[in-house]
Amino acid sequence: MKEKGNSSTAGRSLDSYFAILDAAAQVFNQKGYNRATVQDIATAANLTKGGLYHHLSSKEQALYGINERILSSLLTDVGAVASDQQLSVSLRIQSVIEVMVRQHDTLVPYLRVALLDFGSLEGEHREQIFSLRHQLENIIKTLLAEGIKEGVIVDEDPDLLSKFLFGAVDWMCMWYQPSGKVSATAIGELFAQITLHGLAPAPSSRGRQMASAVE
Repeated sequence: MKEKGNSSTAGRSLDSYFAILDAAAQVFNQKGYNRATVQDIATAANLTKGGLYHHLSSKEQALYGINERILSSLLTDVGAVASDQQLSVSLRIQSVIEVMVRQHDTLVPYLRVALLDFGSLEGEHREQIFSLRHQLENIIKTLLAEGIKEGVIVDEDPDLLSKFLFGAVDWMCMWYQPSGKVSATAIGELFAQITLHGLAPAPSSRGRQMASAVE
């Protein structure tokens, strides 16, 4: 949701919108998207149904907003890290994974809804979220392709490797608890190390890649 008007008014409006999305994510997690109602969301947000309609026109728009908030945030943060040419490609891959995992500290309810209920989006809402997803996937695939070119990860299909990364990170929302004994930051660092070491080419393969690069 884009900010409109003067900064203070826009800030208050955006805060209210996010508070409603928080309430919607809570309701969808408790009841499931299909069973939840607009009135459930209004009640959770301490609003009348009429007050809710100032911000959302439907239950589906809440589901769209939840998905959009996750993806817009990731596109900004992941895009900034992935494009930072001052960092090595290995460090950029590591940092991108850590950024993706750290979302779980603040947006676990959103991430669960996005994972389980995305299929309920229809029409333009569905197309827009698909577009954002593809943008994020393309950033990751481009970064992985750069890692392959530099010989720091195994020479395999970047699309397949990106699916491996998204699978590991996306499903984390089903078991991670922000109040648990291990932080998202620590998990992100672990995932990054497992990924980089697990996808590292075999020494003989990397040697061949380096040799061919200087021929």
